[in-house]
Amino acid sequence: MDGKNMRALVDAGLSSVFMSIDAHDISKHEPNRGLKDVCQKIKRANAFFANASIQSTASIIASRIIEDYDKLPPFLESLGFKSCTFSCPLTHLESSYLSFSDSSTDDSHTAQKSLSSHR
Repeated sequence: MDGKNMRALVDAGLSSVFMSIDAHDISKHEPNRGLKDVCQKIKRANAFFANASIQSTASIIASRIIEDYDKLPPFLESLGFKSCTFSCPLTHLESSYLSFSDSSTDDSHTAQKSLSSHR
């Protein structure tokens, strides 16, 4: 995304953005995304959005690729984020509503299990 595209989004009424962050450092995030120099682009986008008073939030899925959760805050700050949100991957869902299900019996990706494995 370039400055022209971002300006067009702001002019069209954009009020906030969420960007997916996969890891706690560049050497893991960029190969996982398959996007060379994407972290530099995220920094530029966050600087642009901050200047335009647009809220930018890092969206993080708790996963094994994040080996050290203590390193996330400084990494996110280095990318220009001031807020983040966490979610857990769902591996089984019997509902068409994908945000919640208490019917899953597969706990292989529960938040507690993911977070406790990194402490």
